[in-house]
Amino acid sequence: QKQIRLRNTSALIGIIILLSTLVTLYFYISKRKENKKLTLAYADLDKTKTKLEQAEKRIVNLLKQQVSGDIAQELLSSSSGSPGEKRFVCIMFLDIRGFTPMAEKLSPEELIKFQNNVFGFMIDSVQRHHGNINQLLGDGFMATFGAPVSHGNDCQLAHDSALEILKELAIRIEKGLIPNIRIGIGMHAGDVVTGNVGSEERKQYSVTGNTVILAARIEQLNKTYNCQYIMSREVYNQLDNQVNSAPEFIKVQVKGRSEPIEILTVA
Repeated sequence: QKQIRLRNTSALIGIIILLSTLVTLYFYISKRKENKKLTLAYADLDKTKTKLEQAEKRIVNLLKQQVSGDIAQELLSSSSGSPGEKRFVCIMFLDIRGFTPMAEKLSPEELIKFQNNVFGFMIDSVQRHHGNINQLLGDGFMATFGAPVSHGNDCQLAHDSALEILKELAIRIEKGLIPNIRIGIGMHAGDVVTGNVGSEERKQYSVTGNTVILAARIEQLNKTYNCQYIMSREVYNQLDNQVNSAPEFIKVQVKGRSEPIEILTVA
């Protein structure tokens, strides 16, 4: 009887051990399958993350090709309902003289090549001096220094960029890299309202205010005074390096302003 009980006990223990082994083996196999699934899931997540990062880089690069870096960052980071902001900025308007009759003589391919050759180094200069191109037109552009981010003395940066553009233009004309053209640069400084304007589907970083209008008016005065660069007294007063020790300001009446403004012909 003792032997029978011992056999039965041993058999029961063996069965329990076998069941425990089977259960352990089942959970082990299940865990391995789950770990494999998790490994595959993590691998898919890593691939998706990499694709998303690559897509984000492409979007940012494409956006920066259309607008300046500061504006691209502002568009990507700000909320759709962000209010406008009042800022003190320096506005530059640049125009190529005689562009329309020149464009009529060029083929579309030649016109694009001409615009790239002329605007390329000008835009590079503006961006090198922390300016942002707000509008790029066929015969010129508008640039803002000081919005959405200020980089110190924005009027000085704008002035340095204007001088660099004129210098590089003269060098390229002398080397025969571009036709013998003249440009007009007008600059004015003051308060503007900046912000993202548009609908949920389409927005544009906008700079508006009387300062913008006056900068455009000042640029047009280059034709009147037969020069290529005019700044307002508001810009001159902000400069660290004055244009000259005894500037001769000219009082002019411009459309849209009751009081005359003071301008200085620089080049």
